[in-house]
Order: sequence, then C-alpha cells, then structure tokens
Amino acid sequence: MSARDSILSRLRAVEIAEVEKPQLSFSPIRYENRVEHFADIVRNVGGEVVEMRDSLASTLESLLGKGAKLVSPLAELQEMALNPDSVADVHELGGEYTAVVEGKVGVAENGAVWVPVNGRRKAHLFACQHLVILLDRATVVDTMQDAMARIALDNLAYGAFVSGPSKTADIEQALVMGAHGAMRATVILY
Repeated sequence: MSARDSILSRLRAVEIAEVEKPQLSFSPIRYENRVEHFADIVRNVGGEVVEMRDSLASTLESLLGKGAKLVSPLAELQEMALNPDSVADVHELGGEYTAVVEGKVGVAENGAVWVPVNGRRKAHLFACQHLVILLDRATVVDTMQDAMARIALDNLAYGAFVSGPSKTADIEQALVMGAHGAMRATVILY
C-alpha cells in the first residue's frame, strides 16, 4: 500500500459525529425612512442629493448653471442635451460634460442606484465629469436583495449599480475622486 493510500484509509476510518445544520433566522434590514437613509448614504460616499424643482430643466440649470454641456438619452432633454447614441464615435463627446440618466431603483443600505442603458452607448456614464441620476423616490428600497427583485434583465443591453462619484485610494490612503469615472455624482429625487 502506498503512503497516499495509507493516509486516505486512516482518514476514512475516523468517525465524525454528525452535526445538525443550524437554523438561521434573520430579518432583513428595514429603514424607518428609506429615502432619508438613502440620501445620507449617497452623501457619505461623496455624492449629492437634490430635490426636483419645477422641472428637470430648471433643476439642472440651478445645479449646473446656464449653458452646461449635457449628454443624455432622455427625451425630455433632447432640446438641451446631446444624445450619446447620435455620435459616430464616443470620443466625440469629449470629457467635459454632465451626463444625465434615469435610475430605476435606489438602494437605501448603500446609496446605489440601478441605471439601465438600452441605447448603443454606455461610455457617457463613466467618461463624464459629472453624473446626474434622476430617481423617483418611490423606487427606493431597503436592500440590494429588494433591488434585485425589482430589476428586469430581460432584453437589457447594459446596466450598472452606481453609488456616488468614482473614487479610489492607494496603500497610503490618498483618496482620488474621478480616477475611473465621474468626479461628481448627483441624484435628483422627484
């Protein structure tokens, strides 16, 4: 008998008492005020939360000033924003713009927003200086599990959970904003 077979046969000979699988019970996190908690978390990760004013256009003007360069697939902004799907090459967008997109679900526990993209382009989400996400306050849920139960992935070209501006920290803990995405992120609640 080889050493390997000897070791394996001794291991098989050891009787191990069966242990019952523990019964786990837990209650998912529930927030008293989901929207308020969501807004606090977005601010904690470096983002901003503002309330919709009279219209999206007036809210954007008060947030960004007049004449801000906007890139957005939203139909209501077609008069004042460049549609990312209208350019032949995404590099034509440049990098000095504000992308305005619609979020479908906000997550209170981590400040993330589900942003589906059904157009040809998705780079505008990550190559912009400022990402603005329009979000219906009624779509804010407590947890990521709740969010996953609400999103539909069928026929979706692309989607991402976005939480605040892009940030990274090296081993010296030097925080860099905008290293691989937007330097600024704002959620507009309506």
